[in-house]
This record gives sequence, structure tokens and C-alpha cells, in this order.
Amino acid sequence: MAVVAANQKTSQAALVSALGTAISGAGKVYTTVYGNRAASSQTSGTPALWCVSAGERRAQPWAGTPKFNNYFRFRLETFVDDVDAEQSWLRSNVEDKINDCCQALAQAISDNRHNAAWKELYFDDAYSTIEPGKLDQIWGWLITQHVILEVEDTIT
Repeated sequence: MAVVAANQKTSQAALVSALGTAISGAGKVYTTVYGNRAASSQTSGTPALWCVSAGERRAQPWAGTPKFNNYFRFRLETFVDDVDAEQSWLRSNVEDKINDCCQALAQAISDNRHNAAWKELYFDDAYSTIEPGKLDQIWGWLITQHVILEVEDTIT
């Protein structure tokens, strides 16, 4: 029986690592990138990004076919704090931060379109959605986008 090496868990870890390096940390737009929603209680600031599994499409390997593509879909959720007048965090600050996040994520997806861990990375939806949301009892804005990670697999 053929063994398929690629899986969603390792592909998610590779994607989280690549995005984390590209968009989070000192001087970057995001505070951190998480690999799942369970990490929400660890939030040490916003904006933060979660990479959540959202489905997959696996190729059926055939005898004599050494390589084939699997497609892993991930939902990228960004959380930005809502207006807080006491902290001088105004609606214009929220809008600016949402725009900064969308731009930084689009650039990171473009810069990581191809790499050693996957064949191709691209947005699945034409538009992101931006709507009110709640994270750990804090109201804010949730930006949701979907990406497809195409992984070339081999039969071993």
C-alpha cells in the first residue's frame, strides 16, 4: 500500500511558521500568529492571526504516478481590538490597523507563494470579510480570509 507523506497538520505548521516570520514580531503589524483557535487565551495583544484548518482535497494516487498534488484550505482569522476611548484607540485607529493587517497578509502570501514546504499558496476567496467579533470577552473586529496550500506529494 502506498504511503502519502503530506498532511494538513504539518502543512499548517509550515504555513504558521512562514507567516509568523513574515508578519509578526518587533516592528511588524501583527503581535503573533497562532496555529489554532485554542491558543486564543494566550493572546498578548492584537492584532493577532489564527490559521485554522478549513478542509482539504486529496488526489488519488495511481500506480505509476510518482507525484500528485494535495490541496489544504486554511481560514486566516485576524482579530483587531475595537474602539477604546479610554486608551485613545479611536475608530480611525481601528480602520488603519485593519488596512495594515490586510496589506501585510497579502504581501506575506505573495512573498511565500512558492517555497520548499509547498508547491503554491494563494487566496481562495476574492474578498475577505470584516465583521464585529469577540475574543476572550473583548470586542473587536474579525477579518477572515481563506488560502489554499497546494502540496506536491510523492508515493513511497
